[in-house]
Order: sequence, then structure tokens, then C-alpha cells
Amino acid sequence: MIIVDIETVPEALFLKDPPEWFKESKLYPRPKLGNLVDPKKIEAKTVEWEANGGAVKDLSVNPYTARPVVIGYKIDTAMVNTFIPSLENIRFFPGLIIQHLPLVTYNGKAFDIPVLMLWCARNGLYKEAKMLSAFATNKYNHDTHLDLMTYLPGTEFQSLELTAKLLGCTTEPYGDGSMVYGWYENRMESEIAKHCTADIELTYEICQRTGVCQ
Repeated sequence: MIIVDIETVPEALFLKDPPEWFKESKLYPRPKLGNLVDPKKIEAKTVEWEANGGAVKDLSVNPYTARPVVIGYKIDTAMVNTFIPSLENIRFFPGLIIQHLPLVTYNGKAFDIPVLMLWCARNGLYKEAKMLSAFATNKYNHDTHLDLMTYLPGTEFQSLELTAKLLGCTTEPYGDGSMVYGWYENRMESEIAKHCTADIELTYEICQRTGVCQ
């Protein structure tokens, strides 16, 4: 068994100087205005959205616009390992997963694995992207990739932290995902690694309490 979690930030291309074709696309981050028509209310909503880091949040959670800044994994009962991914060291990772199946994640089929797959594809690592794609497809096939968010009853679209609390898990989270970009901007990769490690240990405890990985 190998438990995997990643932490992401927006690709700089899409956040700091987005091309026109991206600005015109549906993926370009915009505040959700609902039925607002009053210009002052729209402006206030937009200012609030920007102040709360709306663009960063939206781009960080979309597999097409996010990039990994820390990858963590836990093999069986061993300690968690984390590393800062590069185009050189990411090459070993699909093979490592295959060596230690099943892969276990929390929302990994919809997010973690697609992020890694698309990041590899964007950067010309086509072999690695193809290997990872096998773990991002077939939502209900749990033989090689056990995504706890889709496997456990009633947890789809439910956060890891909430699921852990509902199950009585004692592992303490370390910060939350909204803090990752600030850590990244301040070059505090060790803080991101601690957050990633805590999420993996939470995932492991959920496995232990539910018995799904035994």
C-alpha cells in the first residue's frame, strides 16, 4: 500500500500573466456573482473575492491550472516521505506507485493524480503521464487505486478533515490548504511538507479505523 497526497499552487502562467485565450476560457477565475445586477454590489463582491485570494484558490484546485509543490507518500506503515517535485525526480514516482499497489488517496482520482498527470504532460513527460493516467480513470474501480472519498459511504465532496473528525481520528491536521500558497510565496516549503505529512497520516488513520486497507 502506498498513500499519496500532493500540495499545489497555481501555475505562474495562469496567475501572474495569463494569456488572452485563457482569460476568455471558462477556467479563468471569476467571482461567483449569482443574480447580482447592482454595480456597487458586484464591485463589493469582487473586492471581497480578491481579498480572500479567490483566484489563487480557484487555480490551485483545478488539475489543469495547478502544479504540485510538495508530494508526500507513505509505504505501508513506514514514515511519510515528502519531496519537492521537479521534472527530473518525478520520473521515478509512477514506478514507485506501481511497486507498492494499491494506491490510496483522498480525492486522488479527481485531483491529486490528474494534477500530476497533466503537469507531466504539459512538460513533455509523456511516458510518466500515461503511467499516471491509469490511476485517474474509472471512478469505481478500487482494485489498484482506492480513493477513500469515493469509496467510503457518504464522503463524496466531504473534506478529509471532516471525515477524520466524524470517525474519531486523533491525528492532528497541520494548517489547511488555504495556507499553502502563502507558505510557498514565503519559501516555507517545510511548512507545506508538514501539512502534507499530516494529511497522509490522517488518511492512514482513516484506513485503520475503517479497515478498508487491511
